[in-house]
Amino acid sequence: MKSGVAFLPFWATLAVVEAMMLVGSFSGPVEGCPPPSWVRSPYMCWKNSDYNEDTSLKINCRKKFNGIDASTLEGCQRICTPCPHCFGLTWIPKNRPYKDGNYCCFLKRKVLCNKLTRRTGWVTCKWIGYDGDSADSPEN
Repeated sequence: MKSGVAFLPFWATLAVVEAMMLVGSFSGPVEGCPPPSWVRSPYMCWKNSDYNEDTSLKINCRKKFNGIDASTLEGCQRICTPCPHCFGLTWIPKNRPYKDGNYCCFLKRKVLCNKLTRRTGWVTCKWIGYDGDSADSPEN
């Protein structure tokens, strides 16, 4: 559990984020940040982007990690979500060369969306589930 927030089923968390956006309590993009490609609670994601800082763990995608296939974006997110020190991730799809031949899922201590760099095919996601805020993670 991160910051005292209980995890809800996917459909319930999506409904919460959508409701927050409708009533205006969702703060939206941070100044200087590109608009996200999509928001699927608890993640806000940017296609064709990389955040090359604050990596806490590199996942070898040629093996399963605790029984989870990290070679899919959903698998990489499933690894990050329960991890108390993971507030975002960068993921490389199978059709792109993996980093050092094996790594495709990079768990992040934080993601500063105004420091994203362009990387074709890669996806960077920020965990927004702790309070719905799209600002920097609590571990600034």
